[in-house]
Amino acid sequence: MRAGGPAAPSRRALVLRTVIGTAISLVALWLVFRTVDVGQALAVLASASPQWIAIMVVALLADITSRVVRWWVLLRPVADIGVVRTGQYLTTGYAANNVLPARLGELVRAHYLGDREGMSRSTALGTIVVERVIDFTARRSPAAPFSSSASAGRSARRSSSGSRSRRCSWSA
Repeated sequence: MRAGGPAAPSRRALVLRTVIGTAISLVALWLVFRTVDVGQALAVLASASPQWIAIMVVALLADITSRVVRWWVLLRPVADIGVVRTGQYLTTGYAANNVLPARLGELVRAHYLGDREGMSRSTALGTIVVERVIDFTARRSPAAPFSSSASAGRSARRSSSGSRSRRCSWSA
């Protein structure tokens, strides 16, 4: 925490947060388990290939680690926050995204970071916006050559035929 940051929450506040968080989790679990056939879900999991599950877990951990490090690098000029705490804030925001509409978990992440680290919430939100733009760009970039070349190929075929060719299967 930076010098001059907010004081640590009281024991009562921590207990209240824990109780509220546990209550929300229990309600969410109840909502899930009342609509899911647990036996069928367990049967599907039992039939899954352990190798593919391991690959998925490694890929997920690599993805989250890269996002944590990227956001940590963005935060370093603004606040002295450790990479582990950065990961806690990031995963808290992701968890909130799972239960809140319209990606409001990003606002939860900004509030949580600002509250715990004593930084401006608008500064925290700014780093989150930059991180999301970088994330979008990084995920879009590998597909860009394929999407633009596919549309360019269709345009070239259309223009070389002068008009719609009978061989084309798309509609204008």
